[in-house]
Amino acid sequence: MTYLLTEPDPTERESLGAYLARGGYRGLAEARTRGGRWVLEQVEQAGLRGRGGSGRGGLIAEKWQKVARATSVTRYLIANGAESSPVSQRDRYLMTWFPHRVLEGLLIGAVALGAEELWLYARGDSQESLDSLTLALQEAESAELLGGVSIQLQPSPAHYIAGEESAVIDSLEGLEGLPQPRPPHPEEAGLRGCPTAVQNLESLAAVAALFRHGRERFAAVGTPDCPGTALFTVSGAVARPGVYEVDYGTTLRTLLDLAGAPSADQLLAVLPGGLSSGPLRPDELEVPLTYEDLAAVGTSMGPSAVVVFAKANASLLAMVTETVDLLKEAACGQCRGCKEGHQELSKALHQGDLGMARDLATVLLYGKGNCAHPTGTARLALRALQAFPKERWE
Repeated sequence: MTYLLTEPDPTERESLGAYLARGGYRGLAEARTRGGRWVLEQVEQAGLRGRGGSGRGGLIAEKWQKVARATSVTRYLIANGAESSPVSQRDRYLMTWFPHRVLEGLLIGAVALGAEELWLYARGDSQESLDSLTLALQEAESAELLGGVSIQLQPSPAHYIAGEESAVIDSLEGLEGLPQPRPPHPEEAGLRGCPTAVQNLESLAAVAALFRHGRERFAAVGTPDCPGTALFTVSGAVARPGVYEVDYGTTLRTLLDLAGAPSADQLLAVLPGGLSSGPLRPDELEVPLTYEDLAAVGTSMGPSAVVVFAKANASLLAMVTETVDLLKEAACGQCRGCKEGHQELSKALHQGDLGMARDLATVLLYGKGNCAHPTGTARLALRALQAFPKERWE
């Protein structure tokens, strides 16, 4: 197994000394010597993908270039570690065990963007993560690694939508941390009206790994379109739940075997990308873990949180209904279509009216609001209704 982002089986938090011994912060030193244009070129040529919860896997370089090219003198970079999905643990894993890898990626990003004010936005109810990041910032400042850049650690609200990028900015501006209408997008007018890049923590750890290991090592694993490795949280009906680092392109079945999942004949369904991803049948688990391959079968990478359901523990109707209920409660209620759409979909599922549920989910899929939350709920329900045989619903 390849480890680019983490180290196997950590037993204690990686200190600054331990990270330096592994080559940590050498990439930052080179980035500062060569300058922002060179950093952007390296990130672009490496083809690094963003690992945010949307599951789109957009190219990091494209987002950074938009901010770097802005005419505004003031630019911001935010490390988004809100990780508000209840089934995702990867960002907390990084913050708790490997905080300097996130911090170095954030500082390299500051060079690329020409940003002097940075934020670490971390899940507010994860004290272990907050303490680890606080200590890492103190260590880096004492070692004079910050280079005059200001970094503020900001706990996030604990609600489900707090990690959506416009909600992150809303929270940092002292508001409730709720999604806001777009355009403009943060890269054009974000925090305080200035160009802003909101980047997931794992994405920043991947940037640090790229500059620590070099492009050739990154390109040696994964796929041509998804180079490197990624972190996946595996939970549910598995013997060894936890966070796993695997190469992009690894099959879902291989990841499930690592986590001790049951055999296919004992499985009910698998959500490959968190609660808002389309469920996969037990005969679909050979799908490679890339953004495009998952999209091709009607699901999503999401926050890389794999949830396994066994036949013995749930029925398909119960699984879908309970998950829709969770997502209904997580809706912020700003957009009428999202709020009422979730309620009506939940009602149809509780009544066992699958035809009505299919119609409602189809409408919800294309609903327009401030964020993609209703789209994710619709994706979950529609994929289950369309791809699973009728007998599984009985």
